[in-house]
Amino acid sequence: MFNISARKGFHITLANGWTLSVQFGYGNYCDNRRTGSFDSAVPACPNAEIAVWHTREHNMIEFHADQVKGWVTPDQVARLLGLMVTWPADLSDYATSLKLTEFFE
Repeated sequence: MFNISARKGFHITLANGWTLSVQFGYGNYCDNRRTGSFDSAVPACPNAEIAVWHTREHNMIEFHADQVKGWVTPDQVARLLGLMVTWPADLSDYATSLKLTEFFE
């Protein structure tokens, strides 16, 4: 499922219940962080802030003690989605956090 979020990004929820949030507007950890305002149009951006959660709990998974990861490239987003689609629906938050940490190292 695709959802637009706050007019500055989107969420993709996979069939296994895992959701990837991709945000690239004002206030997000990306090159557009200080571009415009919360009400202005969002320009194209070479990177984005991401978050991951499962629909069963909606707890955002931690990346090195933070709930979001900034300045993620489009190629990283694509590779991460390819990994997330293989995750079982019952993967624990802890195991997911370890997978994300490993992915971004």
